[in-house]
Amino acid sequence: MLMKKVLYFLLFIANLFLIFILLDESISYSFFQKLFFNTAKSLNNSISSDGFYYSDEIDLEDNIYIPPIKDFKKIFLKDINENSYIVVTIPENVLRFYVYNSSTGIYEVKRMYPVSVGRPSRQTEIGEGIIYTKGHIYFKHHYGTNQGKLITVGHDKNGKEFRIPYEKMYGLYMIINRTDKFVIHSTTEYWRIKQPVSSGCVRMLIDDMLDLYPLVHPVIRVYIRYQLFKLDGNLLTVYPDIYNKYTDIKIALLEYLKKNGFDPIIFDKKKIKKFLFNNLPNTIDINLLLNSFFIEHKIAIEKLKNIKFNVEIEDNNTLPDEKLESILNGYKINY
Repeated sequence: MLMKKVLYFLLFIANLFLIFILLDESISYSFFQKLFFNTAKSLNNSISSDGFYYSDEIDLEDNIYIPPIKDFKKIFLKDINENSYIVVTIPENVLRFYVYNSSTGIYEVKRMYPVSVGRPSRQTEIGEGIIYTKGHIYFKHHYGTNQGKLITVGHDKNGKEFRIPYEKMYGLYMIINRTDKFVIHSTTEYWRIKQPVSSGCVRMLIDDMLDLYPLVHPVIRVYIRYQLFKLDGNLLTVYPDIYNKYTDIKIALLEYLKKNGFDPIIFDKKKIKKFLFNNLPNTIDINLLLNSFFIEHKIAIEKLKNIKFNVEIEDNNTLPDEKLESILNGYKINY
C-alpha cells in the first residue's frame, strides 16, 4: 500500500514537471509558487537551479512598467526624425545605431551594442516601427499584495541583494507593428546579455544605454530583424534559429549565398552540412566551403562571385573535377 502511494506521488511530481516544461514559463512558475509558497517572503527569495533570480513572474525585469499611451493618433502625426534610426538583429542579438552622413549621403553605424531579446515562449516582435518617447524605467510588482508598488531590490546571479540604480535606468519606448508593449531598456542582469531571456523587450547594459540615450531623439524609426546569416567579406557567420522560423537551415543558407552573388554549385554541400552541425553561432571563411577542385587550385572566392553556372547538380553530390574544369575554362577563370 505504501509503495502504491509513493508511486502516485512520483507520478504527480512528474506531471507537474511536464506542466512546467510545456506551458509558458510565467504560467507554470506561478502555479508552482501558489502550490508550494504561501508567503511573499518565500517568493522573493526563490533562486532557480540555473542561478537566476525570479520575482513575481519569470524574473524581476519582466515587471517593467510601461506607461499607457493616451493618444495614438497624436504620436503618428509627429514628424519622423530621419537623421538616425535603430536596427536590432536577432539572433545575433546586436543593436546598431545609424546616423545620416550628409557629406556622403549614406547612413553609417555610429554605435553597436550587445543586447538580450525575448525568450522563445515570449518572442521579441519582428518588424518595424518607431521609438516614440524615452525616459526613466521602473519595475513594479504585477501581482500579489505588493501589486503596483516599486521593486527596489534586485538579486545578482549568486542571489545577493543589491539596490536597483533607477537613477541610471533608462528606456526607449517602441511601437512595433502598431503594438506598444515593447521597450529597449537598461538591464541589471549583465550576465544574461546576448541571451534570449526577456518577455519581448530588448535589454541593454546600463553603461551602453547611458551612452546611447542622449543620441536618440524621438520620433525615430526602429527595425527588428530576424536573420540567421551574416557575410562580412569572406567570413560567414551562422546563428542558431532560436525562434524556429526555418524548416531547413542548409537550404536557407544556400539561398542566402546565392542572393549575395555566389552560385550554390561552387560549394561543397557536405562541408556546409558539417559546418552547420557544429555549435552555433559559428564563423567560417567561405573559401573553406568551396568544392575540393577550387580549394586544390587555390581559386579565390572573389573570382567566382556573380558567375551564374548553367549546370544542374544534385544537392548531395559534388561536381567531378573534369566537369568543373571545363566550366571554368568556359568562363576563362585563371587558376
